[in-house]
Amino acid sequence: METLEQDLLYIRSAAGSLEEYLLSNSTYWPLPELAGNRKASAVTRLSLGGLLLALIRASARTITPEQRAEFEELAQKIEQVKTRWRSHWVQKAEKEFPQRLTLWQNFLGDLDPKHTNAQNDYRNEVRWRVMLELLRAEVDQLSPDLENRLAALDSRLRALWRPDGFVWEEELAKAFPHDRFWFLHGRLAGASL
Repeated sequence: METLEQDLLYIRSAAGSLEEYLLSNSTYWPLPELAGNRKASAVTRLSLGGLLLALIRASARTITPEQRAEFEELAQKIEQVKTRWRSHWVQKAEKEFPQRLTLWQNFLGDLDPKHTNAQNDYRNEVRWRVMLELLRAEVDQLSPDLENRLAALDSRLRALWRPDGFVWEEELAKAFPHDRFWFLHGRLAGASL
């Protein structure tokens, strides 16, 4: 899980490249200023899902007034670019959604809840499902095929799921309400914690 500092670095870098990214044909845009930066996370490519996730996490964390001011300025800049290039924003979300869905499907296909590291693996990989939820809110309408695939994966996960706390750091829970992000509020049945 990325730290506040890592999320802010990512958001700062993404904000500077967002317009160029939206106007490109790429789903994943290189952020060279993050490559080799020891303070940055392993994520060095801009994607809409990654940006949305970093924004929501940063908004939920306890941060200094200076960090809050920077975050709000960056969020406002991102919102302005999103508004200006709305159709490109939606197209990026539509293009990224099936790719993230495949990653989530592959993870769930390999998931063995009784495996020793299952809960830790889930804690890391559930970001794909969170991104799907965030991307879904950015598109006008998903195709029935994509909706059906996601519903089938959710059904599979619900059969393995037990309500029990929050998967990530507790300070993030307020940004991910249970009714929308149920897959973050619990654990895998049979998985050791």
